[in-house]
Amino acid sequence: MNKKLFVGTTNGLELWVDEQVLERLKLELEDRLKRRRELVGNPKIGFLPRPVERQIQEVIDNFRLENDCWLWCGAGANSYGRIRINSKRWILSRFMFLVTNNPEKMPVEVCHHCDNPSCGRPDHLFAGNQKLNAEDRDRKGRAAIGERHSQARLTAKMISEIRNQHLLGRTGVSLAKEYGVTDTHIAYIVKRKRWRSI
Repeated sequence: MNKKLFVGTTNGLELWVDEQVLERLKLELEDRLKRRRELVGNPKIGFLPRPVERQIQEVIDNFRLENDCWLWCGAGANSYGRIRINSKRWILSRFMFLVTNNPEKMPVEVCHHCDNPSCGRPDHLFAGNQKLNAEDRDRKGRAAIGERHSQARLTAKMISEIRNQHLLGRTGVSLAKEYGVTDTHIAYIVKRKRWRSI
């Protein structure tokens, strides 16, 4: 088990990061300064990176506590937060997962137990992939199916009416004209290839 180091607090909540990750970030910063010296000659000219601990503290300062989540108030606050550490761009949740867990290999996706994209609380994050994320979404009933889909033209009531009228002998073409969709769409509804949830 790797040693955890205290870095800072946000609204009374402490952030402890993995010692090895912090050391790697410090080495990255030193390497960046070394390359800058080679290119410019004087590292004090222009941009001088801040110490890693200070950069992480600045990230922490952009959180506010709400409903047990650490909500990001910085760049990209209404979605997945965007940050820069050592001039490298990060999605907030990926960076927070890295510095607190030190995975041997970064996961394809970092998912949220709380389903809040702007949350950066380390214990709300877990390693995943696209399949796990989709299964989590479906299990929690957040999938955009039926009327919740952004391009849905029909409602659950209309689907029931279409199926009932088709059973009574109405053709797909006449139903399509009445409901403003294609006859192929009507066929998929009747055969339950679409709107299977109803």
